[in-house]
Amino acid sequence: MDGISLTLPVVETCLSSYVNNLITKLAFTEACDDNALNEGFLDFKYICSMLSGNAEDEPSVYFPACVTSLAPILTSVENLVGKIGPQNFLDTYLPYVSWTGKQQVLAEIWRDMFTHNPVNEVTALLVSSAVLERALGDVYMLKGPAPCPSMLKDLLVTEQLKEILGEHVMCILRLVMGPPTSLNLRNVAWHGFPFPGEIPARCIWFLILLVPSIGRVLEERLVPVLMLHREPVVFPRTKLITEVDILSSKDLIEAVKDTQFSSWDTRMFWTNITSLYTQERYGECTALLLYYLEQGLRLVFATANNCENRILTAEATTLYTTFDEMLDPFLPDGSENRLRMVIGEEILNKCVTILHEDIKSYSVQFHRISLLKKEKASETDSMILLQPDLSERKPNDPFQSTDEASSLEAKLRDIVAILEVCAEVV
Repeated sequence: MDGISLTLPVVETCLSSYVNNLITKLAFTEACDDNALNEGFLDFKYICSMLSGNAEDEPSVYFPACVTSLAPILTSVENLVGKIGPQNFLDTYLPYVSWTGKQQVLAEIWRDMFTHNPVNEVTALLVSSAVLERALGDVYMLKGPAPCPSMLKDLLVTEQLKEILGEHVMCILRLVMGPPTSLNLRNVAWHGFPFPGEIPARCIWFLILLVPSIGRVLEERLVPVLMLHREPVVFPRTKLITEVDILSSKDLIEAVKDTQFSSWDTRMFWTNITSLYTQERYGECTALLLYYLEQGLRLVFATANNCENRILTAEATTLYTTFDEMLDPFLPDGSENRLRMVIGEEILNKCVTILHEDIKSYSVQFHRISLLKKEKASETDSMILLQPDLSERKPNDPFQSTDEASSLEAKLRDIVAILEVCAEVV
């Protein structure tokens, strides 16, 4: 390793004070409200009627009030799960998750949730939220124009989704998976902020129960639950991935356990990772590894660049510190990113390769800058009525470029390249 040594701090949490208060304090109460459950499913209308606060209020005021009101309902959900056990739970709710197209995946991770293993809870949160987000996009496509919004926060405010699911379901989805001021469980977990066991199981169970409860709503509204699903992203099989069986090396795993890359005890974590890998449950395995990698790299990044406050979850006024920024050689303010110096050029290049360069055919399709670029390119092309020699340009004829036009074209390509870089940073 050609990097420089760095002593990482031991931190007690990566949840900021606002997020910590919202998830670990306001969401907890001994009181329960069984009226929120209708035959074991979430009664969205009743839950919304019990939420305190006014949607017109400042989000940082509205969402804490809502979470406080939601706390007794979270208790009821946890009590329900504790009474029925894993097999009854699956028998009751799996028939209502066919709308996701991921029944088997959900069955496996939900069964694991009953072991009360904190790493299994993280896995269930990561996978359930990913499945739910993808399935909501498929529901949107029943009525909405393509492409489906690529950002969850944008998807949750579409009129098409509201028309299909109803305003009460959308209200609860925004509370649980909405903006940074909400519980925001999906982003908090997928960006690697919580330690295993830090998010209360009752919050995760509520998110899990959302999936079949939405399935029941779709059934009641006569929405076809066996809908078409968008094609998944298929990653190429590269030598970097297929020729390295890294998780079969016990010595390497033991070495990772003893590093300061994370502030929590990782022994159970790596046991679960190895188990998922040997079971060929590669999706869950990858989700956990990305969660661990982003959390660890953020700790190194913040320490190396003397910005320890960036270890914590973002508030509404601050961006998350995510892979895009951490792997960039420069920080947004133009200063050098010292992460490369610390972990070494070769290791960082492999991180970039795994996360970006391996997908050779991929280009951003749905970012707002990409959509604007496509729209303006189409408009501009239709406005060119003559060829450079002033002859009439027929519809669909390629524009015959002159040297001057070629120069302009090159400049435009440079501008587009800059825009694409900006799109990655935004």
